[in-house]
Amino acid sequence: MLNSSDVVAEIQDILQNYDLGDLVDIERNERGYININYLIETMKAGRKSKYFLRRYKSGIQETEIEFEHSIINHISAQGFSLVARVIETRQGDTYLIRFEDDLLIFYAVFEYLEGEDKYTWIDPKCSPSELSNAAAILARLHGAVVDLKPKGRRIEPKILELLPQIADRIQQGPGLSKGTEFDSYLLEHSPLILRNCKITQQKLISEGAAGWPQLVIHNDYHPGNLKFEGVEVVGLCDFDSSKIDFRCFDVALAVWYFVTDWVQGRDGQIRLRDFELFLDAYQSNLGQFPEIDPLSEIELSNLPLMINTASLYILNWTVTDYYSNDVPPDEYLVYLRHSVNFCQWYEQEGEQLLTGSIDS
Repeated sequence: MLNSSDVVAEIQDILQNYDLGDLVDIERNERGYININYLIETMKAGRKSKYFLRRYKSGIQETEIEFEHSIINHISAQGFSLVARVIETRQGDTYLIRFEDDLLIFYAVFEYLEGEDKYTWIDPKCSPSELSNAAAILARLHGAVVDLKPKGRRIEPKILELLPQIADRIQQGPGLSKGTEFDSYLLEHSPLILRNCKITQQKLISEGAAGWPQLVIHNDYHPGNLKFEGVEVVGLCDFDSSKIDFRCFDVALAVWYFVTDWVQGRDGQIRLRDFELFLDAYQSNLGQFPEIDPLSEIELSNLPLMINTASLYILNWTVTDYYSNDVPPDEYLVYLRHSVNFCQWYEQEGEQLLTGSIDS
């Protein structure tokens, strides 16, 4: 069933620039938080085909889209077949620009990835086989991008530069308050978060993090961006958050997404056995790629610190999105509590437990 007439007209206008046939159906994809995405179906020469159409968020810069698309094109050429390739326009471009109220609006059409959307980033309950397979795919991805020099760039700062900005944003919270429980909770726990930011930044600098291996990272590698067939990963989505940053940060962020508990009483705590399983699978699968080594001793010894940094990164997204948009306070309070719970656990015992898991 087609959506509202305005959306239909917009997408039909976009499709005039492609050789994909006539629009048959549209379904809004509600899983993302950043861009507006649609599953579209077209008819050409009597054959129906599915595609994924993205309307990029307002304010994105053209250089960021060039960056994303050059990654996809590169890894596709490397034989990484799990990614949806970008469909070119009639003019041979990978994205389309339209004007709307004097603003530039960017669009792109991607292949449709078959497979099951089993999870989101919230409370994924992956089986051991799914965890191992997901870690193996992350290793394959890093092997595919190790020699990539992408076009364009991501505007978001690298994590080492972002940490002081995260602290600034937390301090701005009281002045932006919407008067909800979210605001009260953030204010109550701001001292913990700010202390964590300061200590984390100091430790990263003292450990010489600036010299650690960097490459193109996915930067949003979670179960909701994977498609499954049984326990096998058959698709990897959403490279629009990708950037060049620490390789171990990509691993740490994936760990935080995949194996952090959401259940009451353990919310925010890493499931240590699952962590060991994920890390072992990542390390062992990098052996297939002579161009890239497994995580080094310095990366491994600081991986707990990077997992904590990853939690701060998601906390920053939660706070930024809450104050920038009209979002449900109760829903975002769940996300905020999840990150704060991790901060508390990490400070009390989590750092030592994670270090013990790596050393065992």
